[in-house]
Amino acid sequence: NGKSVLLNICATWCLPCREEMPALDRLQEKLGSKDFMVLPVSTDKGGVNKVQEFYTLASIKSLGVYVDPNGKVERELRIIGYPTTFLVNRKGNAIGVMVGPAEWDSSKYVKLIQSVLNN
Repeated sequence: NGKSVLLNICATWCLPCREEMPALDRLQEKLGSKDFMVLPVSTDKGGVNKVQEFYTLASIKSLGVYVDPNGKVERELRIIGYPTTFLVNRKGNAIGVMVGPAEWDSSKYVKLIQSVLNN
């Protein structure tokens, strides 16, 4: 779509995923626009309801609910651990990947993402 994306593959049963989700929510609130979005894709087999339940408990308000209960994304992207996050530029190219949690709304990551948005 010509939009840069922080694609986060996660699951509600994954403790590190649960811990980083508030930072992803704050990042979406801070930088979300027509040019950028945080796209969390849950691989929960419990579906949308399971993810919405977690969002309510964790006070997640800015992120959309996206679910892949069949694991297609996990297989196609060859996910080796949770969470796995890809920074995808507006051309659709993954320009960075991180396995494990991060404080995505920290100044370090905000500056990185802003540099991608400015290119």
